[in-house]
Amino acid sequence: MGLPDLEIVILAENSVYQRGLMTEHELSFWIKYRKQQYLFDTGQSEVLLYNTGKLGLNLLDLSGVF
Repeated sequence: MGLPDLEIVILAENSVYQRGLMTEHELSFWIKYRKQQYLFDTGQSEVLLYNTGKLGLNLLDLSGVF
């Protein structure tokens, strides 16, 4: 049984599974739960900004950061 209102997007990790994204030694998630959006881990370089832009995610839409 899953959570239908939950979506998790991997923003950065050690490897990349989608062409055009950058990698970094970290693990960063974009979490969408119901109408809220959260960022888990901001990383250590420009990878977060680059990948969110490529994935069409806007940091201004965030409800919080972990």
